[in-house]
Amino acid sequence: MVIAGQPNVGKSSLLNCLAGEEVALVSDIPGTTRDVIRQAIQIRGVPLHIMDTAGLRESEDAVERMGIARAHETLHRADLILLLLDASRGISAADETIIASLPTDIPRLLVLNKADLLEGRATVAGDVPFVLVSAKTGAGMEELRSKLLETVGWREQEGGAFMTRERHLRALALAQTHLEQAQLVLVSGEFFAEELRLAQRALNEITGEFTLMTCSARFSAAFASANRKTWVFHVNKGP
Repeated sequence: MVIAGQPNVGKSSLLNCLAGEEVALVSDIPGTTRDVIRQAIQIRGVPLHIMDTAGLRESEDAVERMGIARAHETLHRADLILLLLDASRGISAADETIIASLPTDIPRLLVLNKADLLEGRATVAGDVPFVLVSAKTGAGMEELRSKLLETVGWREQEGGAFMTRERHLRALALAQTHLEQAQLVLVSGEFFAEELRLAQRALNEITGEFTLMTCSARFSAAFASANRKTWVFHVNKGP
């Protein structure tokens, strides 16, 4: 998921709120975020990856322009775009420009932030669905979390469990296939490592990228000490 919007609409504050910790610098000065900030989060036990990007605007600053260019590149690779607007200002001409520039084939969720500054009721022309939140006070965040799970394809079942997306199930099946193949080519270090790499790539579709070095080191050490016939594959998501 990628958070996008104008500078100073609260993108970094929203990221921090969803992450439950201060992972992005927050300032009243527009253009503070210059690069893509990636963070793994969990919503009701469901792992998601969210990215904060530079505020989208015209800029004379060379470094900020680089950050904006990276933001646009990241948006085109997103599974979901969180389009963040300032609820106290409504949709401006600059917001309309940003909306027109977004890739049309990627789902988007309209989020109106700064509900604590809003006087009256928030409305959006055309009855476009939106979620009203305040990253400062936390108001509306539970509704946003539910909407995020719904939008990315997870659905709640009785007892609070969530069904995984179909592509995640395919990724798990593919990873299992490569791990089974790795057992069959255990005597060949090269083929064994390749099967592990392919299994990792499949798992990355669910968990995001994780370092293969730790995983490979463990297998290499075990392989050198004993020619085992049964292997157990552990995925460490890190801190």
